[in-house]
Amino acid sequence: MPRTVTLIVLALTALLAACGGSDPGRIEIKGEVFNLTISADDATRARGLGGVAEIPEHGGMIFAFRSPEPQGFWMRDCITDMDILYVDPQGFVVSAYTMVAEAPRAEGESEQAYFNRLRRYPSGKPAQFVIELKARTIDRLGIVPGTKVTLDAKALKDLAK
Repeated sequence: MPRTVTLIVLALTALLAACGGSDPGRIEIKGEVFNLTISADDATRARGLGGVAEIPEHGGMIFAFRSPEPQGFWMRDCITDMDILYVDPQGFVVSAYTMVAEAPRAEGESEQAYFNRLRRYPSGKPAQFVIELKARTIDRLGIVPGTKVTLDAKALKDLAK
């Protein structure tokens, strides 16, 4: 009898996974799995990875937007270099950069002056998802425009506010 119960539990687990029980923060790129923090609202998008000293090898953040549009990110309050991937609704990379940490806001520097001096990293094409990873992941995996990212686009879109 215990063997039958085990088989039933395994079958139910597989069924739940197939029916959308996946983690929308879990993505795959070139055979490697990344577990990312989800940013799907204005407050978490504004904070991003600002203040994070180190990004784990298979960690980072995924930003989800309601619809695809040209995006642009910058390194506000970011203290470590990181890679950024702009991804279309079908999961294809449209552009990728290694973003370099900027000097922090200087004493006496206005918020506007600080913001104006930050380098911009534009998507160039509409993107619905933006992924930030440990610096040099792009080079290590050979990520280029057109690289496929496996992600749960529907779940991420449903979370976007």
